[in-house]
Amino acid sequence: MSHIQAPKPYQLLAPLALALAACGGGSDAPAPAPAPAPAPAPAPAPAPIDISIPFIAVANNANTPVTCESGVKGQGSTATDAQLADLRVYLTDIALVNDKGETVPVTLAANEWQLTSGNDKVVLIDLENGKGACAAEGTAATNAVIKGTVPAGTYTQLKATVGVPEKLSHSDVMSAKAPLDLMAMGWSWQAGRKFAKIELNPVGGVSTPSGGGSSIVSTYFLHLASTNCTGPGDGTDSCAKKNLAQFSIPFNLSTQQVAIDLGSLFSGSDIRKNQNDAVGCMSATSDLDCPALFGKFGLDLATGGQAATAQSVFRAIAK
Repeated sequence: MSHIQAPKPYQLLAPLALALAACGGGSDAPAPAPAPAPAPAPAPAPAPIDISIPFIAVANNANTPVTCESGVKGQGSTATDAQLADLRVYLTDIALVNDKGETVPVTLAANEWQLTSGNDKVVLIDLENGKGACAAEGTAATNAVIKGTVPAGTYTQLKATVGVPEKLSHSDVMSAKAPLDLMAMGWSWQAGRKFAKIELNPVGGVSTPSGGGSSIVSTYFLHLASTNCTGPGDGTDSCAKKNLAQFSIPFNLSTQQVAIDLGSLFSGSDIRKNQNDAVGCMSATSDLDCPALFGKFGLDLATGGQAATAQSVFRAIAK
């Protein structure tokens, strides 16, 4: 007769241990993966710095300062002495280029010379003081500097456009905000603004065709502005010839200022003689005095766009 032996306790525990191991049980299970470290905070943007970009009128390569009282020697293709009668320029799209090649717009300070409303910004550089030959339409107040801020950094170039944004240009002068409220900068025959108003009174005056002969007037004018404009003059106008002169010059904020070089501007023009149309150049495409002056701004008179030749009116000189 056989006897069935009862299992010993350790024989019952062994299968249970194997079952637990197969199910992943027990104290040897892997620990949960650690939570990922938080991403580093982005570096703060560079703090803005205050900047000032000064302007000065000069004549010829000697960088001789020109004022309404000082006079200017040897101007134009005939090297004629003259008096400055006006020098005012509107600028927009003002920016600096940093050492990485990035264009950084200047945030303009709000003042009577700088309109900062909305997306359209404009500055008036006014280098006449209402004295001497500038007394006819000039004012005592002047402005020779652009003021604003840019992020801290190293900057190597200055960029700007001579002009006024179209919807601001074709607005009512009487109700416009400064600096667009000057009647002397109004552009009556095109219902806009003069972008640049630069005038000389040459010694002996300017000979201009008159009837079958000629007459003498005192002033040789350069009035740069848009032409071939249509619209009601309420900011919705459109001009076929924009005549917006862009410039980009090497520039050091700490050591340099911007020279408006009258010697270069008038070097290809006989300021003693008006060839046709308005005296000097008032931006008409038929005006024989305009091509040379437009070329100095880097503009193509025929198209109203940029010319193949670079501008030579604006350059950087030491402060």
